[in-house]
Amino acid sequence: MRVVAIVLLLGSTVCAAATTITREQVDAIVKPAAEVASLDRLAVGTIDVAGRGVYGYGKTPPDGRTLFEIGSVTKTFTATLLADMIVRGDVMLDTPVTQLLPADVHFPSKDDAVITLRHLITHRSGLPRLPENMDPADVTNPYADYTVAKLYEHLAAAELHRRPWEMYEYSNLGVGLLGQVLAHKASMSYEQLLITRIFKPLAMNDTKITLTDDERARLAPGKDFGGVPMPNWDFDALAGAGAIKSNVDDLLKYVAANLGLVDSPLRAALQMTHERLADVDEHNDIAMGWHIGKRTAARWHSGQTAGYHSFVAFVPEKKVGVVVLCNTGGGMVDTIGTQLLCAMLGETVEPIKPNR
Repeated sequence: MRVVAIVLLLGSTVCAAATTITREQVDAIVKPAAEVASLDRLAVGTIDVAGRGVYGYGKTPPDGRTLFEIGSVTKTFTATLLADMIVRGDVMLDTPVTQLLPADVHFPSKDDAVITLRHLITHRSGLPRLPENMDPADVTNPYADYTVAKLYEHLAAAELHRRPWEMYEYSNLGVGLLGQVLAHKASMSYEQLLITRIFKPLAMNDTKITLTDDERARLAPGKDFGGVPMPNWDFDALAGAGAIKSNVDDLLKYVAANLGLVDSPLRAALQMTHERLADVDEHNDIAMGWHIGKRTAARWHSGQTAGYHSFVAFVPEKKVGVVVLCNTGGGMVDTIGTQLLCAMLGETVEPIKPNR
């Protein structure tokens, strides 16, 4: 259902001129949806040329500093690292992955077609969604013990069922691997690479993988759709697919930099991540990490872990963007985000009506 919501509102809606959204408009969209889904903590951020808005909803309304797991929105940061390394001349989009792995690591190919960085970031590598040797000791924290050794073990035994670039197939393995090889190329950990190349330059001081005690106290407790507490997720080798924790204040800085509303040393890299690289389906294309609504030109990504859901979207041409973070795994987050963005693009949006 969440995929359908994104497709309908971002992929196939023709939007008008951008407009500044009011608090009343935000409330009209968010409050009914939060009530329907009985959400605990929902943080919303909006941004346009006139400024930013931060709003808290739910049973325990959060503020802009409240931290959440952002899940697969992490993939857009991995894409930004890739673009930055291209700008620096360290790699090219069509660099074969084998060139960035240790020499003794075997890597699969198909009919002599090799997997490149382009294939990994566009989910067209032929690699499956998850590694076949992923067998977590704790199923409630599934990525925690998936080590680099296990990743290389999987690659040595893997067989591609299709040639690279043949088909879009969303892959946590592919983008997690991308984060790993970029970190290996830079001779630092994935988290240190993020901090050095993205978080510090954009002053995203609360965005982390490893939290301090103070930051952990600001982390909203994750819950499932029924309100049952869920454990936090930890990542090892596949951190590039979903390990980041962040908040609305920091993600609005990220969106502002993507929109060119602030000066940033990452301007060239961020703009590179917006460029269309491949088709996904009749409603969406894909860039470097970001999906692109074909008619709205919205760059968007959502994310989910066991107890959290996130949504980030923006339209570079219109200079508008939205961030929605929630400590409930599932629910109305994507619908809220897409409705807010289309309202900012001048569309008339019909809010969700609570059942009475």
